[in-house]
Amino acid sequence: MSASWVPHAAQNSASFPKKAITRLQKELAKSVEVQERQQWEVTLIDEELAQWNVLLKRDGFVEGPLKTNLTEGFRTGVLLRIEFSERYPFDPPFVRVESPSLKGGFVMTGGALCMEILTRHGWRPSVSMENVLETIRFHLSEHSVEVAGKLKVSFNRSEALAAFNRVVQIHGWDKAEPAKSTSAVLAGRKKL
Repeated sequence: MSASWVPHAAQNSASFPKKAITRLQKELAKSVEVQERQQWEVTLIDEELAQWNVLLKRDGFVEGPLKTNLTEGFRTGVLLRIEFSERYPFDPPFVRVESPSLKGGFVMTGGALCMEILTRHGWRPSVSMENVLETIRFHLSEHSVEVAGKLKVSFNRSEALAAFNRVVQIHGWDKAEPAKSTSAVLAGRKKL
């Protein structure tokens, strides 16, 4: 595994290994199955399994600045763009806010999300996309995130990617190996 990692370019899943496609299909099916209860809506971008749009609906957020801004601005929610690589689930998806433009908390320039779970350092292949989406919504709700204003309607990928790479470098997440799984840690303890 490479010590230096950055998110991949948006890809077409036709060339993905069968295991990656199977896992993506499973995650998509589960995310769609729970979308009414979870207050989100998952759609594929151009019918591409490796590129999702996820609308985190306004009513799924807890009361706070973001939910108030969404309500007052007559917005239905926060639109996320999720891109998977052929190494999924071993590499995390690249997740960014598409719209509206947000500020504060873990939202960086371009809509990048500064969350360790979305980096190779903090990612675990066992993490479900349902858990990822719940975590993102929690952090957006609980960390003083607000709609940035009316001038800029949405973010773009190149800004998000540049900001994500800066944050990864600042935190040293590009130099550290991914954390070991629980079973690997327990196996290491047995040797002591």
